[in-house]
Amino acid sequence: MTESEAERGSQCGDGRPGTPLWVRILLVGSLALNLLVVGMVAGFALRGEGRAPMARDGGWPYVAALPVRDRLAVGRDIRQALRAGGMTREARRSSFDEALSLLRDDPFSVERFEALLSRQFAAASLVQDAGRRALLAKIAAMRPEERARYADRLAEAMRGGRHGGAGRP
Repeated sequence: MTESEAERGSQCGDGRPGTPLWVRILLVGSLALNLLVVGMVAGFALRGEGRAPMARDGGWPYVAALPVRDRLAVGRDIRQALRAGGMTREARRSSFDEALSLLRDDPFSVERFEALLSRQFAAASLVQDAGRRALLAKIAAMRPEERARYADRLAEAMRGGRHGGAGRP
């Protein structure tokens, strides 16, 4: 007797059990949430202006409280780190195209998708590290009175205050 279509759908091409649909959905959902957070932080830093953060944990308020010129410098540092790490805009786009292709593959290869996620998360870590280093350098270079004004803007950002004025020196 031959296997039914439903039975074949839950197995890899070599007869091994495949990845359950709920695991695939969980992986894609997790990836989407992680990429959303990383994209928001990177987009804010690279653009040099932005709106109130959606989450108060992480580096968003710290960057938002910087003067505009320093936010722009942090964005430049992040872009330089991305280029130095080989993560050009084209490479990032290609990486997401590869993710879409892997997600549509039948049978789905968890191993290949996991390797891609590892590369993408390493790139996100590169952005976070570059942003952290740039932020620390800006804060370390501030005079005490500048740091006090920065702390005031950060306190306002943490309370959910206006971010449009957070970049004023």
